[in-house]
Amino acid sequence: MTSAPLTLYNSLTRALEPFAPIDPAKSVRVYSCGPTVYSDPHLGNLRAYVFTDTLSRVLRWKGHALTHVINITDVGHLTSDADEGEDKMEAAAKKRGMSAWDISRHYADVFRRNFARPQHPHPRSHAAGDRLRREDDRVCQGHRGRALLSAR
Repeated sequence: MTSAPLTLYNSLTRALEPFAPIDPAKSVRVYSCGPTVYSDPHLGNLRAYVFTDTLSRVLRWKGHALTHVINITDVGHLTSDADEGEDKMEAAAKKRGMSAWDISRHYADVFRRNFARPQHPHPRSHAAGDRLRREDDRVCQGHRGRALLSAR
């Protein structure tokens, strides 16, 4: 844990603000949208999980207890961004000859398995590990400046 304040960018007020939990006696609560479970995730989907994972780690590092809820959506996303077309779950079920429930269960299980993997993989080389440790040291010593995180 570090005693330096956590400063986040509040996209509502468009300003940097010091973070303070709503109720300091309770854990910090984070809610984030999870996947719509009709196919395997792609890089664009994963950006949100990398962000919330990073935010969760920073909050824990700062000494906050954390409750993080991630939803899994299994209905209501249409094939067109213009809110028209077929439901993505129904389209995937039809394409694979399965029920929407089976599609949902399969990809929800894939998502859960991916999240159950170790969160601290070993660096591929000692040089990479040394670079990561040096970067962590610089961040901890406050020489990197403030990271801007969008709080929505």
